[in-house]
Amino acid sequence: SVIFILLYLFCWEGRIRTFLEEADQLFLLQKRAHVIALKKSTRNLYVTGYSLGIIILYVLMAPFLFNHYHLSLSEVLVLAFYFISLKALILGCKQYLDDIGSIWKKSFYTFLLFATFGAFSFILVKWALNVSILILFVFSLFHCGFFWLNSSKRINRLTTFSNDVVIEKQLKLKYVKSIFLF
Repeated sequence: SVIFILLYLFCWEGRIRTFLEEADQLFLLQKRAHVIALKKSTRNLYVTGYSLGIIILYVLMAPFLFNHYHLSLSEVLVLAFYFISLKALILGCKQYLDDIGSIWKKSFYTFLLFATFGAFSFILVKWALNVSILILFVFSLFHCGFFWLNSSKRINRLTTFSNDVVIEKQLKLKYVKSIFLF
């Protein structure tokens, strides 16, 4: 349970950044292909980076998972793939949550998704480890497919440009505020 909670909390950390600035709007809105390529590359970069983070966590926990829980290599690999796909799904959902204007609605939906994904994933992982690890693999493929489908739809829309710029500014200010606070 503790390992699951730590991995699940790690899945909720971070977001996909686009690095778009207001000054880019004039050039990039005329060159739609450049905006789409930029968004695809940042999406792929962040998903790859977070996937590597999860893999590193699993490599560090592997001796414990093998010796204490007596999991096989295939079970550990499928669990790692499941949490990578869950991380991607959560990153995609966070992009849609960022489009919500009301802070109350956004907080409510975030909490609802956090609780729902957490409960469902916990039950699914425990059940799949007892029944068949292939079930977890199938859900992982579903997560990946759903993420790529929704993410591709969002990438191809240029109407999210101004929202992406605002989110990027907020993330920059978050880091500046934490530096000043330190």
